[in-house]
Amino acid sequence: MAKRLRVSVRSVQRWHRAWQDRGDVSLQSAGSAAASPGPSTATCSPVHTSRSAPRWSSSGTI
Repeated sequence: MAKRLRVSVRSVQRWHRAWQDRGDVSLQSAGSAAASPGPSTATCSPVHTSRSAPRWSSSGTI
Protein backbone atom coordinates (compact mmCIF):
# COMPACT_ATOMS: atom_id res chain seq x y z
CA MET A 1 0.00 0.00 0.00
CA ALA A 2 2.78 2.46 0.86
CA LYS A 3 4.39 1.98 -2.52
CA ARG A 4 1.09 2.61 -4.35
CA LEU A 5 0.57 5.83 -2.38
CA ARG A 6 4.23 6.85 -2.69
CA VAL A 7 4.58 7.30 1.07
CA SER A 8 6.62 5.63 3.77
CA VAL A 9 5.49 2.44 5.46
CA ARG A 10 5.56 4.40 8.72
CA SER A 11 3.00 6.88 7.34
CA VAL A 12 0.66 4.04 6.44
CA GLN A 13 1.12 2.58 9.93
CA ARG A 14 0.24 5.95 11.51
CA TRP A 15 -2.85 6.32 9.31
CA HIS A 16 -4.00 2.81 10.11
CA ARG A 17 -3.54 3.36 13.83
CA ALA A 18 -5.43 6.67 13.67
CA TRP A 19 -8.25 4.98 11.77
CA GLN A 20 -8.44 2.19 14.37
CA ASP A 21 -8.50 4.69 17.24
CA ARG A 22 -10.77 7.43 15.85
CA GLY A 23 -12.47 6.05 12.74
CA ASP A 24 -12.97 7.71 9.37
CA VAL A 25 -12.80 11.26 10.73
CA SER A 26 -9.11 10.71 11.56
CA LEU A 27 -8.32 10.23 7.87
CA GLN A 28 -9.62 13.63 6.75
CA SER A 29 -7.00 15.89 5.25
CA ALA A 30 -5.28 18.26 7.66
CA GLY A 31 -4.16 20.43 4.76
CA SER A 32 -0.82 20.84 3.10
CA ALA A 33 2.30 19.98 5.03
CA ALA A 34 4.24 22.53 3.01
CA ALA A 35 5.61 25.66 4.57
CA SER A 36 3.18 28.51 5.02
CA PRO A 37 2.64 30.67 1.96
CA GLY A 38 4.87 33.65 1.38
CA PRO A 39 4.02 37.24 2.21
CA SER A 40 0.74 38.67 0.97
CA THR A 41 0.48 41.02 -1.98
CA ALA A 42 -0.18 43.88 0.45
CA THR A 43 3.16 43.21 2.10
CA CYS A 44 4.93 43.06 -1.25
CA SER A 45 3.36 46.10 -2.87
CA PRO A 46 5.57 47.72 -5.47
CA VAL A 47 8.07 50.24 -4.24
CA HIS A 48 7.73 53.54 -6.04
CA THR A 49 10.74 55.74 -6.44
CA SER A 50 10.49 59.44 -5.81
CA ARG A 51 10.87 61.83 -8.73
CA SER A 52 13.23 63.85 -6.55
CA ALA A 53 15.62 60.94 -6.16
CA PRO A 54 19.06 61.78 -7.54
CA ARG A 55 20.08 60.28 -10.85
CA TRP A 56 23.60 58.99 -10.93
CA SER A 57 25.82 59.51 -13.94
CA SER A 58 28.15 56.86 -15.26
CA SER A 59 31.00 58.54 -13.36
CA GLY A 60 29.20 57.97 -10.06
CA THR A 61 28.47 61.66 -9.36
CA ILE A 62 25.26 63.62 -9.48
